[in-house]
Amino acid sequence: MREPGAAELMHLAMELGADVAGGIPWIEFTDADILEHVRVVFDLAVEFDKDVSMLVDDAGDPGLRSLETMAAETIRRGWHGRSLAHHARAMSLYPTPYFQKVSALLKKAQMGVVSDPHTGPLHARVRELLANGNLVSLGQDDISDAYYPFGRNNLLEVAFLASHLLWFTSTEDIHTLYDMVTVNAARCIGLKDFEIRVGAPANLVVLNQPSVLEALRFHEAPAYTISHGKLVDVEYYRPIAFG
Repeated sequence: MREPGAAELMHLAMELGADVAGGIPWIEFTDADILEHVRVVFDLAVEFDKDVSMLVDDAGDPGLRSLETMAAETIRRGWHGRSLAHHARAMSLYPTPYFQKVSALLKKAQMGVVSDPHTGPLHARVRELLANGNLVSLGQDDISDAYYPFGRNNLLEVAFLASHLLWFTSTEDIHTLYDMVTVNAARCIGLKDFEIRVGAPANLVVLNQPSVLEALRFHEAPAYTISHGKLVDVEYYRPIAFG
């Protein structure tokens, strides 16, 4: 709303084949503009039958409300399970009653949250969201750039860092972290047939570790990477050990 012509360019991007309708509503100057920003993105999603993915409340301001606005619009449009919120850092400063309200809206909207606790001191209230039955995954926000210079797009590394930052250190916690970079992430982006079974799409990363704990402890390169049924990468320099 604050950039003249932006809505028209977003429409052109969808016409050119963008996979999702996206936005950054929290950067608008007023709540009215945040709402209009969100509604423009959903207009595009409905017109082109695409999922919605937006960066929300990415600052230490408990007054930010773009996450709530997005969840409410998801419900209003009937876009349940087809919208995804990223960061939502302001959530860490929400008063508990308001957090519970937003959590309930997210659940009603079947809307996931991607948190990146390793990229800043504030992050979504991951443990509380999970306890409330919300869908949460972990992501690698930045990869070797001005915002975060160490990212390698290694999701095991992301889970390893999150275990320290979120104090997820029990056996159950470690398996939850693994889910947040695998099955939860797949659900967040709407992947279908995401399971290991005969006949399922063969998109696999095979790890050279005997357990989830060891996989997160070392977060090493995969032994094999298989994409669309084809072997695309092999770690040659040492034998594979299967537990």
